[in-house]
Amino acid sequence: MIARAAHVPNRALGRRSNHLTDMAAGAQERCLGGVGQKKMVKTKARTVISPAQLYAILDREFKKRRPAKCTNCRIPLPYWREPPDEVSANWHIGTPKECPHGCDAIIAELLAELWTRYDIEKGLEQ
Repeated sequence: MIARAAHVPNRALGRRSNHLTDMAAGAQERCLGGVGQKKMVKTKARTVISPAQLYAILDREFKKRRPAKCTNCRIPLPYWREPPDEVSANWHIGTPKECPHGCDAIIAELLAELWTRYDIEKGLEQ
């Protein structure tokens, strides 16, 4: 089931990057058994891939799920970031545009799914 952005409460109150994270967290809770339910979940090591490989996966999966009515939305590029804790992925994406067809919610659900599977290689620091 794909949640539409209008059905997800905006807990971030004005910060769109947090809104996307909140949407993804809600989608991840639904994948793990429902909002509000606490479950013990076994974590396994994520597969480490290049940012280009991750983008190819994100793009392919988004194109499968994107509504046929929408031809404008694209998946934002992933980038490396320091993980906020020991169980979080080490990457994030740019904030997608709001879409009347719900693509932003689809992207949030896709993030919730792929954050549990992949980490990306850290690029060279300048």
